[in-house]
Amino acid sequence: MQDTPAKALQGTLPSHNGKTQQFAKRHPIGSAIGLYLFVHGFYLFSCWYNVTRFGSWVLLWWAFLPMVLAAFGAAVLGAAGLVGLCFRRVRRDCLILMLGGAVYLLLAIPTFRPTIRLGNLIRMDGFRSAASRAEPLIAALWHYHGDHQKMPEDLNQLVPSYLPEIPATGLGLYPEFKYSRLPTGAKDDYGNSWTLVIPCTSGGVNFDTFRYHPSGVYPKDGFGGSLERVGDWAYVHE
Repeated sequence: MQDTPAKALQGTLPSHNGKTQQFAKRHPIGSAIGLYLFVHGFYLFSCWYNVTRFGSWVLLWWAFLPMVLAAFGAAVLGAAGLVGLCFRRVRRDCLILMLGGAVYLLLAIPTFRPTIRLGNLIRMDGFRSAASRAEPLIAALWHYHGDHQKMPEDLNQLVPSYLPEIPATGLGLYPEFKYSRLPTGAKDDYGNSWTLVIPCTSGGVNFDTFRYHPSGVYPKDGFGGSLERVGDWAYVHE
């Protein structure tokens, strides 16, 4: 009766013959490293791709998931391997599973937060490019103010006298600059009579924004999150 669970477990593991056995014995570490590079590389690729003009909502919402699933899978394999050690016939295969899972976790756990930080740097570089694309728009707004002693009611008033067209952000997922202004003479708590904002959720339940304050004043926290300066703009991490 004791062989029954062993045989069931063995059916899910590499067999003890030929090339399958050799591959399993020789490459558990390489397989773990390959999986680690793939899932973390996929996350970083998604961070870059989603701030290009081609950005994908699918990648935005699912970029983080492979890292979590791979780490969870490695932990489950390790636990299954421990159980399998009780059965002599699959003991070697279980050790291979445990080795691969352990190598993956040893790589993934200490580099998880650095990978997230690197992904954020990549994302901020995309928004830095969007800020550069906004420079003609900001110049046109100030030009309009100089001519009329007030800010335009909306960006369409800049076309065609000040701009041939309203520039796009260059970010496929977040294509438009949102402009708002206060009544003439009024200013907000940071000295702004108008602002430019790019709504830019980063996936999940959040309402991140990328903001331009003409006053150059940004709080450390506000607008529903913490602010990270990106040149003359600030990114709000909700």
